[in-house]
Amino acid sequence: ASRSIATICSSVNRVFFIGSLLGPGGRHSLKLQLVRTSPGRSQVINLLTDLQQRLQLTYPFIAHDLRVVEHICARVAVMYLGRIVEIGPSASLFASPRHPYTRALLSAIPVSDPDQPRARVVLDPQLVNRDASLREVGTGHFAAV
Repeated sequence: ASRSIATICSSVNRVFFIGSLLGPGGRHSLKLQLVRTSPGRSQVINLLTDLQQRLQLTYPFIAHDLRVVEHICARVAVMYLGRIVEIGPSASLFASPRHPYTRALLSAIPVSDPDQPRARVVLDPQLVNRDASLREVGTGHFAAV
């Protein structure tokens, strides 16, 4: 009645573990720990995406690697000082960030071509309205601006 999928990829003292998926009643739980870069990291990310599609999983994915977030997440929430300051569809949030912190985060994503021009946004805390509530700035896209 229950199904387990366990995948272990190791790389120099680093172990990645994808924990059990429990099948009864369509309930699933997934625990994943990814640390730094390793040869097996992209395989784990691809496995997560595959499981998400095959089992129709929804799971929180907490990460600092925004390229991975953009790749596997349909919706993204950005937190600043313990508050969600922007949330919305991944494509919308990455294409049109509205909160100053989100803009600064996205501008810090490394680019593969060092000759490619990019404008780095430095967050000015004076521009952040810490009392602003989330409001809709696009279809399903909310920002505290």
